[in-house]
Amino acid sequence: MFKWFSVVSGILLVLWIYYIIMSGIAYKLDYDKTHFPCTYIKGMCTVKATWKNCSGRLHGVPYRYCEQKLNRL
Repeated sequence: MFKWFSVVSGILLVLWIYYIIMSGIAYKLDYDKTHFPCTYIKGMCTVKATWKNCSGRLHGVPYRYCEQKLNRL
C-alpha cells in the first residue's frame, strides 16, 4: 500500500512541476506578444503613441507625455 501511495504522490508531484513550468512559459510568451520597448520613455509599453492615439483627449501634448499617459507609467 505504501508503494502505491509513493508512486501516485511522485507522479502528482511531477505533473505539478510540469504545470508550473508550462504556466511560466505561457506567461512569458503572452508578455512578449503584448509588450515592447517604449519609443519616447524608458520601460515597456503596451500602447504606441501615434497621432491617432494622442489626438483625442491628449491633443497637443508631446508624444513623451502621451506615451506615459497611455501606458500608465
